[in-house]
Amino acid sequence: MYTLSALASATKAQLYGQGNQQITQLLTDSRRLIYPAETLFFALKTSSNNGHRYINELYRKGVRAFVVSVDFNTGLFADASFIKTDDVRAALQAIATMHRSRFTYPVVGITGSNGKTVVKEWLFQLLYKQKRVVRSPRSYNSQIGVPLSLWQMAATHDVAIIEAGISEPEEMQRLEAMIKPDIGIFTNIGHAHDVGFESMQEKALEKAQLFRHSKKIIYCADYPLVDEALRKTVVNDETRLCAWSYQKRDDAIFVSRSGRNIVMQLNAQNQSFSLPFGDDGSVENCIHALICANQLGVPVNVLQQAVKQLNPIEMRLQERRGSQDNLLINDFYNSDPEGVRIALDMLRQQPPERDRVVVISEFEGLTAREKDAEYRQIVDMINSITLTNVVCVGGEWLSYSAGIIHDKHVFLSTEELIGALPKLGWKNTAILLKGARRFQFEKVAAVLQEQVHQTWLEVNLSAMAHNLRYYRSLIKPQTMTMAMVKALSYGAGTVEIARWLEFNRVDYLAVAYVDEGITLRKGGISLPILVMNPDESAFQRMIEFKLEPELYSLRMVQSFLTVLAAEYHGADPFPVHLKLETGMHRLGLSETDLLPALQKIKQEPLAKVQSVFSHLAASDMPLHDAFTKQQLALFTSMAQTCEQVLEYSPLKHIANTSGVARFPEAQFDMVRLGIGLYGAANSKTEQAQLKVVTHWHTRISQLKNLLPGESVGYARSFVSERPMTIATLPVGYADGFFRLLGNGKGHVAIGGKKATVVGRVCMDMIMVDVTDMPVHEGDVVELLGEYISAQEMAQAAQTIPYEIFTHISSRVPRVYVSE
Repeated sequence: MYTLSALASATKAQLYGQGNQQITQLLTDSRRLIYPAETLFFALKTSSNNGHRYINELYRKGVRAFVVSVDFNTGLFADASFIKTDDVRAALQAIATMHRSRFTYPVVGITGSNGKTVVKEWLFQLLYKQKRVVRSPRSYNSQIGVPLSLWQMAATHDVAIIEAGISEPEEMQRLEAMIKPDIGIFTNIGHAHDVGFESMQEKALEKAQLFRHSKKIIYCADYPLVDEALRKTVVNDETRLCAWSYQKRDDAIFVSRSGRNIVMQLNAQNQSFSLPFGDDGSVENCIHALICANQLGVPVNVLQQAVKQLNPIEMRLQERRGSQDNLLINDFYNSDPEGVRIALDMLRQQPPERDRVVVISEFEGLTAREKDAEYRQIVDMINSITLTNVVCVGGEWLSYSAGIIHDKHVFLSTEELIGALPKLGWKNTAILLKGARRFQFEKVAAVLQEQVHQTWLEVNLSAMAHNLRYYRSLIKPQTMTMAMVKALSYGAGTVEIARWLEFNRVDYLAVAYVDEGITLRKGGISLPILVMNPDESAFQRMIEFKLEPELYSLRMVQSFLTVLAAEYHGADPFPVHLKLETGMHRLGLSETDLLPALQKIKQEPLAKVQSVFSHLAASDMPLHDAFTKQQLALFTSMAQTCEQVLEYSPLKHIANTSGVARFPEAQFDMVRLGIGLYGAANSKTEQAQLKVVTHWHTRISQLKNLLPGESVGYARSFVSERPMTIATLPVGYADGFFRLLGNGKGHVAIGGKKATVVGRVCMDMIMVDVTDMPVHEGDVVELLGEYISAQEMAQAAQTIPYEIFTHISSRVPRVYVSE
């Protein structure tokens, strides 16, 4: 705990107001407020947002300490205190640096292109019975995440494990200044975040900056770029390079491997370890964690037993359908306070009509001194949201659950909870399962899980939030965002996607048809919703559910005004949107019909034109830029006519996803984001900035060995010319896998390697060539995602990414994940 004046001193910035307030919480996201009186809010400015716009909201909720930019007017907040600075992010980092400097126990810094979070968590699993460990929550490894991670360090800990991730040059130096790792782990170097760097060498050198002052650095010398970067960067004579290699060399620990078994030299002796995982990446991550744990003093015999107990790391929250119309939010990752806070965010987004339940285990690896503070924090978080009841698992909750204000149950074990599930009788309930690994809450999920077939669509909500931030970085701060959620949100899901977009503060949603909008309203979505293709017979329902119509003809304007006069009794005028014809020749009011339409609306006091808009026909095609500019000129002229006749200024929008980047002048008051939100762009430059949102998976049902001359599938359209191994997958054209992808045109990915579709695509199955691939029945297969892009699949199927996304059948269950 620090006084506000002490934190202001660390930032070397001016404090305005009282400095004696006690601060325990650093807040960068206004939605995660728990302790207003103890919170210092950082009003960060980013390319996609400005934290200063949330100060008034936080002030009303009781926050009285803020870090703001020097140009912010503090006069409206009488009893609040402000630290004014030129750089709010730098102030956050300065406070973290000061806090880190108070502790002398070892800090482990982890960087690399892949595996950072897995190594961090496995290192924790190897250490926590021996030492008191604090670690970065989830993937808090950025310029903002690292300071929040360091803030968790306390005198009660023995070791800190901090991740560090970068996406452009000069970022790592700032992270190193905060973390000051005593021990470093450089996991590997790959192509993640290549866009910000001129070469892989530059990226490796930048990552190596984290270890400039480290005493020991653990890495695999088989990555030449990593080895070279560390030897160039680390010139400190006191630094020891703890390299390991699968090759025998004088400057590295030799590791011999046979499947899941490895032998390596630790403490001057060859030591054998039996690993629980056999894939190359997992073995590499295990070796990093084992060497580091040994360097931190854990005996080899302890590690030999502990490594067998390592659990797979699920780094993301999962939201999936359960039985009895329940919704399961699974988080078997860890039970630290920050992890609970993140999980509760997803539960908080559920509609109020749905019951909400938290199932939470006791914590692991806490000292007696730590327990009171940790449990108090968790109880306060649970009390901060509306819940039907809380289920606590573990004996420690017998005393700590007393502070929970909701209806509660305490069970001593997971087995006891499972036995009681029928009596709890959850139906239409959102259930958050948040547990430490040893409680095996996956067993609870298995009981509550809806039974589905082995093909599923995973929707990464964090990736969608990243894409939204990217597009916001391209638009003016005052420009609003409308998100397209029509056609089942491009196949990703309806209410779940809308809820996530609402949480991320988009301004408008747009659907194609009235029933889509009604589904959102029944799902608890309160954002304004534009219906872009309304049926006149559904106007009454639109008014009932506060859905705003697109009016695109004079006849439709008159029809809606007639229904409005008969059915609407609201105090404020009902919002309508006028679609203008600018050259697409699909739907829209022509210049001829615009004036009489406006006059009719002006005569009806119950209606208000909320926006006027049009659609760019070829914003992604430079060949037609002259036509696009003609559209913009006509739209501007027609919008001016609307303002003149109505005598007020409706919102104006015409830019779609492609138009946002290519035509900044087309942003007007709002932009409409569609397929770009879902991770697909029309240009390579733009695509490089986006993250994949939709991951379509299945599993191998069966493996078959073929002899030359044997055929596969219907009509014997594929005949083997050599001995082959074929994998049958439970997915077909009924699931949305195009028939055109058969007979060598389509591919899937298994373990990051592509396998070709052989034979015809069946209704419920496909067969792929896995000859010479190390696969097993039950292995996960990617149909669409990181290795098989929507663009690649669309090209093979002779269509476009839009159809790939929207073609995935509703019988394929959607699983929503958040990192």
